[in-house]
Amino acid sequence: MTKSKDQSEHSDVLLGVFPGESERLQRIRAFQAWLTRPLDVVTTFIRTDAPASYRQEFLKRYLPAIVDAGFVPLLTWEPFGFETSSYASPVRSINEGRVDDEIHQWAKLLREWLCRSSNGKVIFRPAHEMNGTWYPWSAGHGTTPEEYTRMWRRLFEAFSNAGVPRERVDWMWCINVTTGTRVDPFEYFPGEQYVDWIGVDGYNFGDSQSWSSWQSPEAVFEQTLAAVNAETNLPLAIPETGCSSAYNGGRRPTLKSQWLVDAFELFEKHGVELVGWFNMAKETDWPVLEPVSSDTAIIRQRTELNGRQYDCYPRFKQASSRHC
Repeated sequence: MTKSKDQSEHSDVLLGVFPGESERLQRIRAFQAWLTRPLDVVTTFIRTDAPASYRQEFLKRYLPAIVDAGFVPLLTWEPFGFETSSYASPVRSINEGRVDDEIHQWAKLLREWLCRSSNGKVIFRPAHEMNGTWYPWSAGHGTTPEEYTRMWRRLFEAFSNAGVPRERVDWMWCINVTTGTRVDPFEYFPGEQYVDWIGVDGYNFGDSQSWSSWQSPEAVFEQTLAAVNAETNLPLAIPETGCSSAYNGGRRPTLKSQWLVDAFELFEKHGVELVGWFNMAKETDWPVLEPVSSDTAIIRQRTELNGRQYDCYPRFKQASSRHC
């Protein structure tokens, strides 16, 4: 899965999707049926404080189903619940060895899953967007560069010691274009020997939030992508991106459609090798493909996939086929 920029300069860009939390497999199949090019990666999220039953289902059913369908799971590992007191961050808990048993259990589960799957591979994205303010492992919550890089290396070594096959796991270090902290994210970079991919997350919220306004792909990504490419030659990914149609108090799907085209052109310009779309209606209308709803104001086109009606943005299909 990992490629150097020189090796992949003229090869296809990998395309990924986060399908949401409900009807996950059905939506992945619909996405694949809709596209005119193969889907490569499925983005997933797992909290470390998830109930044991969910953890087992995730690793023993959901990830194998993704691999069996021919996709690579991008596993976003979120260390929630590792705070051992109201003053301790998950990063410090990991560094101080307070959660060694829990980390060993995660490594063991991942190793067992990989061993059961003859062709299974995973992109592992732990403690992402550390340069922001919204996660307990972030700079905005007091995590220093020294603490974060030590945590990353400790995780890397713990997984190796647990027998997780290195050749089956690509480690992705991932920042966000929006920080709110004014930190240099590369101060939190653990070193190229511990990283296979550089990830950059970024969204255009439009004016869907009280604090947001419409941004072009260049306004969202240009500065960060240029800075990352100046720092490293590791493969560059956009594991999460999305665009709202909210503009000037209403919905402007035509603007979102053009944003999709412009974004893929920008990613190509900067040598991005993996693009993952956040296809879940969460803070706003991120999806480019979703089951038909009563909200006809944002419909771009209706299509039937696997016997079900979906609303979609055809420009995503076109742009991803042209540039990926």
